[in-house]
This record gives sequence, C-alpha cells and structure tokens, in this order.
Amino acid sequence: MYVPTTGAPQHHLPFDPTVQVDADDAGGSVVLLSLPSLDLPMSEQLRRSDFEYTMPRRGRPEDVSNSMGLAPNSITAATVGDTVDAAKWFQGNFSSGTLKPPFNVRTETASNNTGYFLTGSGGYIQNLLYGFTGLRIREPGLVEAYPPVLPAEWKSLTLENIAFRGQIYDVVVSRDEAGRVRLARLQR
Repeated sequence: MYVPTTGAPQHHLPFDPTVQVDADDAGGSVVLLSLPSLDLPMSEQLRRSDFEYTMPRRGRPEDVSNSMGLAPNSITAATVGDTVDAAKWFQGNFSSGTLKPPFNVRTETASNNTGYFLTGSGGYIQNLLYGFTGLRIREPGLVEAYPPVLPAEWKSLTLENIAFRGQIYDVVVSRDEAGRVRLARLQR
C-alpha cells in the first residue's frame, strides 16, 4: 500500500503530494494509521511525528461534533504514550453532546437526535480495550503492542470477561507502588 510521507521531519500525508487539498482536510486521515484495525507498522519516531502533525489539525474534543472522531484521537494519543491527550479525547465521549437523555443514547453528532449510533459506542469501547491497554490482535493472540496508559486521576481500569479465541480474560491496567502503569491479563 502506498502511503506518502514528507521529508524531515518525516510524517505521513493524507494524500499524494501532487493532490491539492483544503487546509482543513490536511492530516485528518493520518490519525487512522494507528487504529487497531490497521496499525500500520512504522518506527516510534514516525508514529510520534504523525501524531504531532495530525493532532493540532483535529482541534479540541469540545470542537468535535461527531462521536466517531473522538476514539481515533484518543487511541492515537495513547499509542504514542500521551496520557493527557488520550484522557482528554476520551472524556469527549461524555462532554461532546452526543449522549442524549433520558437513556444516554449515543447519536452520531451533537446536533442530531436520531437513534442509537453504534459506531460511536464501538469507538468508545475500542478506546478502552485498545487505547488505554495498548493491546492489539496479532497472530499469537491478544498482545501488549504498546505500553498501557492510565489517566492521572484514575487509579485503575478493569475490563472484565473479555472473550478472545475461546478464552475469557480480565484485563487490568493499574499503577504499581512506584506509580508505573502496568497491564495484567488474567485468564478466567
């Protein structure tokens, strides 16, 4: 697959350099290269450069009006170890106006009030399972591909009854005595 890059400092581009794009569109799809379903192999430095190129163009969580835009930003931040941005974008799931009363049904955008937007909820779950834990699905199984992150105000994160390839796990992200974030997969 051809994914164009720039010169130094190198980062991926959303389009071939010969394609004219609106400045508002520049970088938007680059964040998707870190999502678990693609997780494009690249150096740590290139992944960090993609993050630094993309995130200023994404704005702030309170400016994102659709629930699908929140999870990719948080997962990407967690993947590069930026706990502050990962937590900020994750919090957008609750503050962006896409949860509608009386049942906290998720809509696609803050301005619509239609139905239940499953893709946004799926992104929220992916954010927990893949973003904060750093887990990815690989040939050997569910592996710790990236270091786990935990928002500063959280003591731990426990995901119970994760079913994968016939096994049931509890996944726990917590801080040890020294404050380092650790991941444990406990088979049931």
